Amino acid sequence: MREVRIIVILLVSISFFTLSCKKSPEKAYSEFIAAGDKSMAENNYQQAAIFYNNAIKVLPKKEAYIKLAQAYLDGKEADYAISALAKAIKIDPNDPVLYIMVAKAHNNKSRWDKAVSALVQAGKLNPDIADLWATFALNYVGQLYFDEGEYSANQALKIDQDNADAKRALFLIDSLTKETKKEYALADSFFNLKSPTEIDYNKAYFIYLKIIKSNPLEIDALKKIIVCLKKMKAFDEAKKYSEQLKESEAILKLKSELTEEQWNDMVLKGKKLEDLYNEKVKTKK
Repeated sequence: MREVRIIVILLVSISFFTLSCKKSPEKAYSEFIAAGDKSMAENNYQQAAIFYNNAIKVLPKKEAYIKLAQAYLDGKEADYAISALAKAIKIDPNDPVLYIMVAKAHNNKSRWDKAVSALVQAGKLNPDIADLWATFALNYVGQLYFDEGEYSANQALKIDQDNADAKRALFLIDSLTKETKKEYALADSFFNLKSPTEIDYNKAYFIYLKIIKSNPLEIDALKKIIVCLKKMKAFDEAKKYSEQLKESEAILKLKSELTEEQWNDMVLKGKKLEDLYNEKVKTKK
């Protein structure tokens, strides 16, 4: 059925293209764009992409490449979107929106570093765009850096209080935080038994471990992991987590000392709190 639909779309597009070729380039371009916009409104992203591609064949304008990229993004075709945006960037390399869209495409594929590179470039061009901060927020949340994600989302909402991606980032943080609370309750149910056995400590340990994998700055979980390991006589492992605890406490201290300007500088450079901490440690050495 899907194949039949694709063939129908192609036949309609070819017919449309043939008729448009008899018109002036500007008129044909406008008609293809209008047809693509109509398809987007109907959530028919595949058909929209065909119309926008036809518009590009007539007149390769930046506007058409942006619309084509959006059709691909909405249709979950991130790599095609990136390809279209690369062509738009060749036309106008100073448009920050293009780099933000590239970042969104990379975020959709969990290519966090590539997304950050595009966002840093966008930030150099114009740091006062809500979508820039919101896309940073989703990037951080995708990597489980909730403090950085929350800050970025709130910065986006300062610029545009209705920004959907910023709200989505905060919703994800809230949902994951609630899940962490449930995991804490389960782990604590073993840890706080009146007379916990080594098996109880072992069960609690693995749950606390899951918590700090989601958020390494969960100090209480780290402290309890160290207790569990000592109770299980895993002293070398306990020592390793004691070092991690010191580092996490230092990062939280650093976080509390950052000014808004320092927060902004960190995000716009695509860095995280742990990066600032590591830089500080290197400077001391």
